[in-house]
Amino acid sequence: MKKLLYIALYLSVTIPLLSACKEDEKNTEADKPSIVGIWGITQFDVEISIGGISLADFLVDSLDFSSPEVAIAEALIQSEVKSLFENEAITFKNDQTYEVLVDSNLQIGTWDLNADQTVLTISPIEGQQIALEVTSLSDEVLRFLLNELVQADDFLDTSAFGITLTEGLQVEASFTLIKQN
Repeated sequence: MKKLLYIALYLSVTIPLLSACKEDEKNTEADKPSIVGIWGITQFDVEISIGGISLADFLVDSLDFSSPEVAIAEALIQSEVKSLFENEAITFKNDQTYEVLVDSNLQIGTWDLNADQTVLTISPIEGQQIALEVTSLSDEVLRFLLNELVQADDFLDTSAFGITLTEGLQVEASFTLIKQN
């Protein structure tokens, strides 16, 4: 009889504790902000380096650009980057697919956000997988960093400058997106 009393007492204490833990786990998951929705790019910043040297220093040291020429080159690059992302929106769907319209071309693929919401992996149907470092995520704002090494000859004809780039371009970009829905 004492054993039954101890078992009943033990169960009456442990069952509520176990169910409270499960409720906490459910609440923690529900409290995490969701990336699902339409996000508009509102702010971005891009820095480019070549072989560990800033683009400006590379232009001066390797191509003998003057300060005004460097300013013009940087302004052209920023303008080009801005035209790529200005007024763009990306839609993250519940089925872990995404859509983004870039220059009238619909790009689609899949996305994955790790459990602690620090890495967003974008996998386009055509192209290379990209890992983005999530620096901030709330129900309204998403901020992430892109740090990628790209080959200059993929998008730049360096022969016009009389040089050949053997090293890739290190592109570091930060983005701020605002949820639109």
